[in-house]
Amino acid sequence: MNLKMKLASRFLLSRRENSPGKLSAWIAVIGLSVGCFSMIVATAVLRGFEEKVTERLASIEGDLRITGFTSEKDVNEAITVLSEETPVKAFAPFMERKGLISVNGKYHKMVTMKALDTKRLESVYGIPFSGTDGTFGIAAGRHLAQRLNAGTGSEVQLLSPVDQPALFGLPLTVKGMITEIFQTDVLDYDDRLVFIPMEIGRKLFARKQLPDGIDIRLIGTDAKTMQAILKDKLPSNLSLNTWKSVHPSLLNAMKLERIGALVVLSLIIIVSGFNLASTLFLIIIRKTKEFGILRAVGLEKKKVRSVIFTQGMLIGGAGISSGCIIGLILVWVQQATGLIPLPSDIYFLNAVPMELTTADVIGVLAISLVLVLGFIIITSWKANRIPLFESLQYEK
Repeated sequence: MNLKMKLASRFLLSRRENSPGKLSAWIAVIGLSVGCFSMIVATAVLRGFEEKVTERLASIEGDLRITGFTSEKDVNEAITVLSEETPVKAFAPFMERKGLISVNGKYHKMVTMKALDTKRLESVYGIPFSGTDGTFGIAAGRHLAQRLNAGTGSEVQLLSPVDQPALFGLPLTVKGMITEIFQTDVLDYDDRLVFIPMEIGRKLFARKQLPDGIDIRLIGTDAKTMQAILKDKLPSNLSLNTWKSVHPSLLNAMKLERIGALVVLSLIIIVSGFNLASTLFLIIIRKTKEFGILRAVGLEKKKVRSVIFTQGMLIGGAGISSGCIIGLILVWVQQATGLIPLPSDIYFLNAVPMELTTADVIGVLAISLVLVLGFIIITSWKANRIPLFESLQYEK
């Protein structure tokens, strides 16, 4: 152990009853530990929810989406390419518009109507469709059905003024029957999404006969890899996007939440940093004479400063490392056992999801170390600003 480490440890861990800053040092360690623990856990929870929500929404909308059709030829070429690719488990051309749904002329509700071949609902979107009437049967979300006071077998009226020629100034109304009620546990879908047969869609969206897109479900490969393969085979005027690139605003919002949580929790580190600085100042004040003696016997100023710096790093390192280790243990236990539950009637998960990447841990460590180092460096200069003669005459 070198000299500065011996001196730092001796000043910090002295067993004398009136040892300077011992209580303050422990408070600083606990504060830093709590701060790092909070940042690790908060980052894990937010990333866990982000990944679970992404997985759930991707399961509803498909892994890839083709858009930009300008002719029937584009549609046929895309279908031919997809039919020849083994990793493509299933695909569904669709048309999507906003419209109104009502039951018996009341309980009107604005919804998103997605017209497609309902036989592909389960293979592409994971929603079973058991309706016997493939022409007029529709699938509605659970929350939507409840708000409409409707159930399986209820007759509904569908209306969409978009891309539809008006009849005597009024848009066409098409009748359908709810033959399937699905539940995705995502409110935006369960409360606002209706799957309708393509035959009904062509009646409602009479001016728009080409699909708005084709949703693709993959198997045995990831979306990025398949995106690169399909781009070389599809017509150049078509767009091929992953689920994440289709919904960038949602993903950016979740990332901003994670960053915001880190910024807020960093305040705990800053408060603990002030406590660390006060601890080091207390040590400097109580050990002024000892520092003067060390300088009188030849210890350089920068080495005196390094002693204070080492003391700060011992306190900061103990707090940061203990907080991160405890946080990582909790994340591991939660992943293995689901120790912290979630009410299943509110969330689509039974336990709090926690996921961490190496970059997350490095980020927490970097934020903590930068803040702590700032306080330590500023404080360590204090030891060199006391004149040698004054420090030798200092009395506690």
